[in-house]
Amino acid sequence: MAVATPNVDWRAIDQADLVELRMDLIGPAWRRLASRCAKPWIACNRSRDQGGAWRGREENRIRRLLEAAGMGAEMVDIEMSAKNLRDQVQKIRERGVECLISYHDFKGTPPLEELRTIVEKEVEAGANICKVVTFANQFQDNLTTLRLVSELSRNNRVVCFAMGKLGWVSRIVSPLVGADFTYAATDKAVASGQLEADKLAAIYKIIEEASQR
Repeated sequence: MAVATPNVDWRAIDQADLVELRMDLIGPAWRRLASRCAKPWIACNRSRDQGGAWRGREENRIRRLLEAAGMGAEMVDIEMSAKNLRDQVQKIRERGVECLISYHDFKGTPPLEELRTIVEKEVEAGANICKVVTFANQFQDNLTTLRLVSELSRNNRVVCFAMGKLGWVSRIVSPLVGADFTYAATDKAVASGQLEADKLAAIYKIIEEASQR
């Protein structure tokens, strides 16, 4: 489980395997938080067209991500829509950091075949982890994202789920069918449908106990 961190709740972070530092939401204080974080962390500086809050120049946004790569980040999240994607991925990986290439659809969930194509493009661009996040307009959209994970996680590291009020099922179940991890909030959700870390941890505890009976 990875927690997204605009507002820090260190108790919630203790429950996580990974911490996502949303540099675009945190601002300059991200460096201080990174230095204090005892867990592996993901550097994310989300562009506005991908639902983020970064308002500066694109080259400066990328420069912050490369800076984070040199400050001990476990991985760097870069959007599939980023300019010169292959070059940026190469720069990240040259720093010995894993690259998570992300794709977001804020309006709906494309057909499974289209999602497969997106993952293929992320792999071709050099992704260590392929992230595909859609929006659930109907419950069946959960099943589409979970099927993608189930199929592709055999040969690729994948993070995939659906946002929105109807997408909570895929957020919970995706790691159970092969996703590398899912996301939770430390305090206020940074994406639609995101669960708080303590609630998600409690759900997984119930599932674990049930599986041992």
